[in-house]
Amino acid sequence: MSGQFYDNPQRTILHLDAAAIATGGDLATIVGPAGKVGRVRRFDLVTTTAFTVADSELSLDTITPSLTTPPSLTAAFTGSAAGDVTRAASSALQGFSDLPADSPLQLASDGGSTAGAGSIELEIDWY
Repeated sequence: MSGQFYDNPQRTILHLDAAAIATGGDLATIVGPAGKVGRVRRFDLVTTTAFTVADSELSLDTITPSLTTPPSLTAAFTGSAAGDVTRAASSALQGFSDLPADSPLQLASDGGSTAGAGSIELEIDWY
């Protein structure tokens, strides 16, 4: 017997290889399965090019209206080097509200640094 409370979630894994995070703007658009709300399980960044001048912030948000507290990840420029791993703590991700059903989500960078790139992995479960 299957029901909405017992189904396994559908999982989306988005991987962007060597994304130019120093350039502000949208990196990817994600739309979940129809009628299902999402929860971010993992949000990771592996630096491929060191960040300079300032931190860059990555965020996952709806297009309009924006979420009250969108999941975000800060790529620190201080001491950054290729191969550094930045992870959003699972406890921090649990504090975000559910991603709304049937809404396009944009993964974006604020472009805070003048140089820097990284491979991004975002994992979302849809219920």
